[in-house]
Amino acid sequence: MTRYTYIRFGLLLPTCLLLATGAIAQSAQPLTTAPVGATAPGAANVAPIPGEPSPVGASAEVAAPPAIQEVSILEDEMLGGIDWENNVVYAVGDGIAPPNAVSPAQARARAKRAAMDEAMAGLLEAVEAVRVDAESTTRDMINESRVVNTAVSGLIRNAEVVELRQAEDGSYQVKMRMPIHDRQGLSGMLLPMALSQVQKVRIQTRVVRTDGVLAPQTTTSTADPIAEGPLQDQPAVAAPTYTGLIIDASGKSIEEAMFPRILDPNGQVLYDLSSVDPNVAVTSGICAYRPSLDKAKQDPRAGSNPLIIAAAEAAGSGRSDLVLDDAAAAQIAALANSELLRDAKVVVVTE
Repeated sequence: MTRYTYIRFGLLLPTCLLLATGAIAQSAQPLTTAPVGATAPGAANVAPIPGEPSPVGASAEVAAPPAIQEVSILEDEMLGGIDWENNVVYAVGDGIAPPNAVSPAQARARAKRAAMDEAMAGLLEAVEAVRVDAESTTRDMINESRVVNTAVSGLIRNAEVVELRQAEDGSYQVKMRMPIHDRQGLSGMLLPMALSQVQKVRIQTRVVRTDGVLAPQTTTSTADPIAEGPLQDQPAVAAPTYTGLIIDASGKSIEEAMFPRILDPNGQVLYDLSSVDPNVAVTSGICAYRPSLDKAKQDPRAGSNPLIIAAAEAAGSGRSDLVLDDAAAAQIAALANSELLRDAKVVVVTE
């Protein structure tokens, strides 16, 4: 069962939406029923409207309007959602033709525009709810940085149209989505700020641990002296070669995040964003989330011989950080600076 986070549309929208919808009025045109992935740069799969003047430079040839057909309403109507298993944020919008439309072409155009506007509004709410780490969401970063605010608006304007449907009554429904982990997605936009925060936390932690004068320690051994004699070779024990790491956090009520942390019982960081190659972090994230252990084992990140450990608890105000017991923490510490962690071969079981 795929795990989703749903966000129902609200009435009050932040400043970021004003930027997005302001551009919609200038640039968004009604949509054709294009296949998934046909996104033009700088636009949200837009096309000229049959029966209306074409934009400057557009071809004079106009395609026939799509045939009206009865369609079923998309699942999760009026919802925005976060699909962590597939690393996408999506939203659904509906639009109806205004009663004062002067022609069928104009009615179609306005219905499509209304559906697009509603989908973008829902997409914004879903994006804002994405948890960046255990302490912050995308909304927090939007409020903190005007640059992020503007960038989010651009991402939403260029979101991919997954489905476009027309009903018998002339209304339209559109489903849009955008990636969480992608150079052109949220991670590409938020990673520099998130990495800066992670590095600040690491520096503060080191200062706290090393501040003060440590008293010299002396030990007195009362053990019997070691008997002299020839040393005997001990058979070497080959260390297991792990292909990935699975952390079973089922039953811990964790919340997914873009950049979670793995901590030892004392709160020291064993794994976080700074542990991962930035190119991997921006395109794939620092971990994958799967709803069951079986699905985690099937994930390519886990490989053929994953190390499987259990999380002791979830931590942070957002319950996105994972705390391990001493034994599990020692196993992760042994993997420090390994290729396994640098390449983010980490899968978290959520349910």
